[in-house]
Amino acid sequence: MSYEYFTIQFKHGGWNVYGWDKYPSGSVYAYQPRKTFLKSFDRCLDAQSTYPSAQFSNVLLEPQPTIGQQPADWYGPEGGFSLCGEHWDEDDEVVPMNPNGLHGFNDSKGG
Repeated sequence: MSYEYFTIQFKHGGWNVYGWDKYPSGSVYAYQPRKTFLKSFDRCLDAQSTYPSAQFSNVLLEPQPTIGQQPADWYGPEGGFSLCGEHWDEDDEVVPMNPNGLHGFNDSKGG
């Protein structure tokens, strides 16, 4: 795995090293910073000697990924919204649970 940079934090009684890269395009966090735990050391000097380019960090100063606006294709051209290949409109009715404990949507308006 290739990382853009490394950080060291004192956390949970040890010196933890993290690698930073970007989330892949298929993620809801696509292209945002991704922090991956790599290794914990008992001594700070051991972490520094193993990862000499690592910078000291604090979680409060790190970038946090966020989920922004819905994707452009979230809303259908006729209104409603799409998710996982399914489409709902605002006038769809929720069907009560059936005896099998399942529920769904009724867009036929007739039952």
